[in-house]
Amino acid sequence: MSRKRTATISITLPDGYVEGLEALVRMGLYSSRGEAIRAAIRDLLVRELRGLRRREEVLPQGVGLSSQREARPRLLAKPRRLRR
Repeated sequence: MSRKRTATISITLPDGYVEGLEALVRMGLYSSRGEAIRAAIRDLLVRELRGLRRREEVLPQGVGLSSQREARPRLLAKPRRLRR
């Protein structure tokens, strides 16, 4: 079984984003902030690159549009709206 290559990056987020990520973890929707961020980035890439696929342009290696749901967590309950 081959392992997917990964890279570590450092980002700066507003406090509100971090609080929102932590709320998603507390609610049990994701096991970690990193998992939630990876899911968000995957969804962004799928959405933004979908038009490229229609024009038959080459997608970056590792960005699969057909498997967008494979890593998405199951929702156990209806998410609560976060307060601002």
